[in-house]
Amino acid sequence: MNLVVTDTSFSYKDFIIFDSINLMVSKGEFICLVGANGSGKSTLLKLIFGDIKPSSGEIFIEDSNKQKIRNIPQNVSYLPSNISNPLYLTVNELLRLARYKKENKFQWNLSSVDQKTIEYAVEKCQIEKLLNRTFTQLSSGERQRVWVAFSLVQNKEFLILDESLSNLDYPTREFFFNMLKQISKDNKGILLVTHDLEMANKFSERIFIIKDNKLDVTNLVRTDNII
Repeated sequence: MNLVVTDTSFSYKDFIIFDSINLMVSKGEFICLVGANGSGKSTLLKLIFGDIKPSSGEIFIEDSNKQKIRNIPQNVSYLPSNISNPLYLTVNELLRLARYKKENKFQWNLSSVDQKTIEYAVEKCQIEKLLNRTFTQLSSGERQRVWVAFSLVQNKEFLILDESLSNLDYPTREFFFNMLKQISKDNKGILLVTHDLEMANKFSERIFIIKDNKLDVTNLVRTDNII
């Protein structure tokens, strides 16, 4: 299964943001998206998830039979950078909410599948000791891990993240990138927006660079390629 962006353009008023870009993320891949501030990284994620519509081109999920699936939110979990922290919920309560189904709105008991899904996310993100804490009791790095766990609990095929780790120390950033790498190995497709070129080079399979309204792919990034 692949997440596909093909010949996609996007303009805001008379200003071209993207011009016929192509991108593909496969299950099992950890891919990073880099670019200068204002280059359109967050805009691309919004296009993929369907928050905004492209001026032209196609964005879809391609299944194993090469059939196009248009319902992106059904298969993709999107974690924006400006998500509001629920200050009065515990981590455990937040993860339970991620398993909420509208058809079971009066039933809050978790099924065995729900419980196993939560346990998997807790283990992968190493947040066992955080479950009974509220967000006011968490560091910035811990909050990032909890939100990734929240996305994993939704049990989607792909995870796209618009992150900002500039205020975190080196070991915390390294842990975060390695965590995403290990999650991708469980047959999850991960696309991460980042400014951390060192970590992107160290942990991701491929790096896409946005520059001058275009999208290029490379296996090694030099800072002067994107600024």
